[in-house]
Amino acid sequence: MRPSCSVKPLLPAYVSSVDSGNLAGLLLTLRPGLLELLDHRILAPRFFDGLNDTLKILVEVEGEAAPAELAGLQRELVLSSRPTTLDAARQYLGRLVRSTAAVVSSLNIDPGSQAMWWASALARQCQAALDELIYLTPWTSLSLPKNPASEIPGLDEIPTLRELAGFDTKMLPAIEYQLLVGGNPEENAWLGELRSSIVEASRHAKERIAAIEKLEQSASQLSHMEYDFLYDKARHLLAIGYNVSEHRRDSSYYDLLASEARLASFVTIAQGRLPQESWFALGRLLTNAGGDPILLSWGGSMFEYLMPLLVMPTYENTLLNQTCKAVVNRQIEYGRTRSDNSVPQESGSVQGCR
Repeated sequence: MRPSCSVKPLLPAYVSSVDSGNLAGLLLTLRPGLLELLDHRILAPRFFDGLNDTLKILVEVEGEAAPAELAGLQRELVLSSRPTTLDAARQYLGRLVRSTAAVVSSLNIDPGSQAMWWASALARQCQAALDELIYLTPWTSLSLPKNPASEIPGLDEIPTLRELAGFDTKMLPAIEYQLLVGGNPEENAWLGELRSSIVEASRHAKERIAAIEKLEQSASQLSHMEYDFLYDKARHLLAIGYNVSEHRRDSSYYDLLASEARLASFVTIAQGRLPQESWFALGRLLTNAGGDPILLSWGGSMFEYLMPLLVMPTYENTLLNQTCKAVVNRQIEYGRTRSDNSVPQESGSVQGCR
């Protein structure tokens, strides 16, 4: 029997200052990213970069045992030119789906192995992309009695989602004209199917845009949080959190700049929720690692130093930027000292920084 799931918080109910700031920062970053989707090509070049990444991992996992089918897939992905039209994209993705299916079938290994997992993931990526293309441009799966691009300009170009939403307005007059001019029964039947496909495609695009805009609005609303009950006005610092079950704010505070807490401080100041003093109140204690001065974090972990950089700006020739580079170098050095494959005492942290 499967365990039941709910969205109820685990006890003790707790509001974390740093996690709230992280969430707000990521939601604020997500918002413009969602809106950019409307004006990106529905089959972006970065999709193929993603396929290449998955393929590289599969090749690495397989090693010398890689089957011939995998070598063929490598040639298809790495050496073939990227499709620039819808018809070429439809054919290209179709070939990738067949090639990845052949790779999965050729792996005579444990179904639970890493190689099989990555091969299946690659096959799913290709199939999902093909399904998405057909969903948004259903006319690409029609058998064409003639070249649609020569009759209806722009039909074979890879559109953006916003452009696709307007295809019913842009393309239908040209289709109606072709029907009015008249052709043989086969061409007229194809034009009728094309007309239905264009209407369907525009509807799908409008539904997708509506869903994206709804997500954008939700991200914007959820990013606006209240921090007053977490903020100590005397110290100008955020408390670690608030225990809801006990109706009690923690007595400890986030007080170091070189920690994930700086994202919460940055976001709350940018939103006008907290004063700028909270940024300057974060401690800037220095130590030395490998001859480089660096800011102290609580535990020296890469998460503390680097996580905020996922969404925060960084500036060259600043102490914080220098710190992040120095701790990465120190981590690399520490890894090299453990090249005997023994388990480090504090994996993932900057050893000797504190």
